[in-house]
Amino acid sequence: PSAVCFATGGKGSDGSRSEARCIYDDLVSRGIAPERIITEERAVSTETNFAYTAQIMDSMGLPRRAVVVTSEFHQYRSRSIAEGMGFETYAVSAPSPILYLPAWWIREIIVIEYRYLTALGK
Repeated sequence: PSAVCFATGGKGSDGSRSEARCIYDDLVSRGIAPERIITEERAVSTETNFAYTAQIMDSMGLPRRAVVVTSEFHQYRSRSIAEGMGFETYAVSAPSPILYLPAWWIREIIVIEYRYLTALGK
């Protein structure tokens, strides 16, 4: 009940509301007190989700410890990015529609491989 919740994510070109606002509304509808939710609406990628959240946490004196709530196919990459930025992470994976999973898994594998190969080149 005392945990701070971060809702992070910007607005895509096809959206009318930011991801952060959608997450905020969902959390409030599930009984989370609005004053416990911090929204961050600038992020446009998983990397910037964590970078901006880290800035806010640091400014508030909060430890970089987080439960990462995301789709099951995105959990590995999300936590890898967060841990690379000094977060201690735990996971809660949200289920995804089975029809879309093959395409989303393929996309995640490609992005993970790209990140790995890019890191090797540095």
